[in-house]
Amino acid sequence: MEAVTDFGHARKFFPGTDVFPSVVCARRPLPAIGAPEQVAVTVVPRDLVRMEALEAQIAETTILVPRAALTRNSWVLEPSAVRTLMEKLQRTGMPLRDFASEPRYGVKTGLNEAFVVDQETRDRLIATSPQAEQIIRRFLRGQDIDRWSSDWAGLWMIFSRQGINIDDFPAVQTHLQQFQDRLEPKPKDWMGDNWSGRKAGSYEWYEIQDPVAYWELFSQPKILIQRILFHPGFSLDFGGDLCNDAAIFISSQDRWLVGVLNSPVAWWLMFRAFPHKKDEALAMDIPFVRSFPIPIPLADVNDVATQHVIALEHIAHSKKQALTALFDWLQVNWDFSTRPAALRNPFSLSADGFVATLRAALPVRRRTLSAAAIAAIRAEHAATIAPMAARLAEAARREAELSALENRAYGLTPEEEALLWATAPPRMPIPPPNVPTAA
Repeated sequence: MEAVTDFGHARKFFPGTDVFPSVVCARRPLPAIGAPEQVAVTVVPRDLVRMEALEAQIAETTILVPRAALTRNSWVLEPSAVRTLMEKLQRTGMPLRDFASEPRYGVKTGLNEAFVVDQETRDRLIATSPQAEQIIRRFLRGQDIDRWSSDWAGLWMIFSRQGINIDDFPAVQTHLQQFQDRLEPKPKDWMGDNWSGRKAGSYEWYEIQDPVAYWELFSQPKILIQRILFHPGFSLDFGGDLCNDAAIFISSQDRWLVGVLNSPVAWWLMFRAFPHKKDEALAMDIPFVRSFPIPIPLADVNDVATQHVIALEHIAHSKKQALTALFDWLQVNWDFSTRPAALRNPFSLSADGFVATLRAALPVRRRTLSAAAIAAIRAEHAATIAPMAARLAEAARREAELSALENRAYGLTPEEEALLWATAPPRMPIPPPNVPTAA
């Protein structure tokens, strides 16, 4: 092996094609020369690829890695200082499964269309069969799980786990009968090519597909995790919500653990240690999550860290509420049917900036605003945007302080913290003030 060049999930090389381009240069060792002791390694994240200066970029970013480091196990294509820091984090932390519990999958129904219902359907089923309330639970999709606070979309799951007596829930039975052909388990002796129902298994047509032997854990506090993670997004659930198999969960209410998982240092390590998917999202596969290293909180900081996490949960929830309130105002007062792209994250706008952005989002014929209209826009900024902006500034301060506590628990030196930020991967959480980043 002489050289490895990896461009992640870069699309610039083959537009329209979903590939992970890389170049490997290898040769059979010559007797007179032997195998090289070092391998030239270049790793360029997809968002940083400069096609117009690719040759210079490769020359600037190439490092030498000992050939002995490229073993049968997964390769770590990183400078020696980064590899040393990765090893320190792994050595310092306790595997998550030992720190808290084993991660577990969400519910696999085999046909979400049948088992997941909206508020109207849920209310109708319970009005017809009040006992149905026992088995219809609040439901979170993977996409509903977010950083610090998840966002329930008003969906419910008919949790007819295996062993249920469906005759006790006639309205639910009638609802599921609409999908019976697609719910039937495939017979073990089926010889045909196509089966219209679900996979083979020891479940009845009206039951969810997998047994979920740990179903009682859903009613306990748990940490929710998207299976495909584009940015750090871990949150606690105390409401007994169900989630589908686009998520996994950890039975725990430990806010230190939530803080660590959402931390910059954890994302730095996950980005290097976890499998990558489309668009450089990370696969939260259970074998990787269960072994992820969690540092033991120092006695003098655990309570402080917990208070930071609680505050960040409240602020994240308030941000969602503020966005909803602002969009309601835009609908009622300005006839927007969808949230304007420029106002999806409005909390960095000044009052003047809010006026200008809202005016630009209006149809051309409506962009001439009266003094009263401008005053109303400024009043909404003062009522909704400015208070939330202040709370987000508080969140940034708390995130920085929490990150410092987590780095301390991992035993990072100032030099290692500087390395962490100098080699920050894409979508790193906001860094502490005055710390440079490379991505």
